[in-house]
Amino acid sequence: MTSNEPGRLLLARSLLSVPVNNPRFVEKALKSAADIIMLDLEDSVAPSEKAGARSHLLRALERSERAEYPAIAVRVNAPCGDAHADDVMCLAAAKRKPDLVIVPKVERAADVDKIAQELGGFVEIDAMIESPRALHNLAEIIRGIAGLKGIHFGPGDFAAAMGIRMATIGGEAPNYGIMTRAADGQRTFHPLDVFQPVQFQMTLLARSFGIRVMDGPYAMYRDTEGLMAASLRAAAIGMDGKWAIHPDQVATINSAFTISESSVREAHDMLDALSASSLGAAQFKGRMIDEASVRQANAIIHKNDLIMRRLARNGR
Repeated sequence: MTSNEPGRLLLARSLLSVPVNNPRFVEKALKSAADIIMLDLEDSVAPSEKAGARSHLLRALERSERAEYPAIAVRVNAPCGDAHADDVMCLAAAKRKPDLVIVPKVERAADVDKIAQELGGFVEIDAMIESPRALHNLAEIIRGIAGLKGIHFGPGDFAAAMGIRMATIGGEAPNYGIMTRAADGQRTFHPLDVFQPVQFQMTLLARSFGIRVMDGPYAMYRDTEGLMAASLRAAAIGMDGKWAIHPDQVATINSAFTISESSVREAHDMLDALSASSLGAAQFKGRMIDEASVRQANAIIHKNDLIMRRLARNGR
């Protein structure tokens, strides 16, 4: 038996990661407003707890069967480790399959061969991009994994591999930015997002191949302002959503990736203006709009429809 209701993963504004061997955290996550709940077998589970975590996983999968719950993902252990094969066998034997399996530390398409062979017909598969080699090989990874549905940025491991010194995972690199000089000679330092070039490249390739792309976590879970800024930057370049590591982050992330009511109204008005025009272009609020504007408006309306269906299904 599988849970894979068509369309459950079309909306992916927020992915809430939770250690699968903590039933209390899992239960709280299932009742959250996250679009996807990720039951984690990897970093949040100690090596000595891996075997027991798989038993917790099977129980959590059965528990998450209810239709009003979010889509369920499972992050398995890295393909290079001994625990990976055991994770794959556990999922293959599970009566209730997750909607999605996320494979960490993918650096080449072959890293996903085993899990694709065992589970590719039952669940969607996403890959985590967490190293310079993975980014370099990204087009080959996407092209080489049959049925790959998405990619996720892992900022913590990527920063470590690059030698980037960061105060917190997903936060700012303290000395990365530019200096400006005001008319009075006063100089000001402006921090920049050290990861935005990586995020943009990932988004560009994801859109080229028609798959989703997710930003990684922001570890300072009490810093709502910083989280919102990071989420809005990711949304601005076209990423589909962002990871949360605490339930309190979900509302902020959802807000950043949700289309505003005014934007939806404007999209409809734009389509009406073009429909009323006998030409291929029209004037709209002081600017010219054309077929490219139609595509942008339709994308806004489509995403808003997904959000409305999500809210209708579970009220969150």
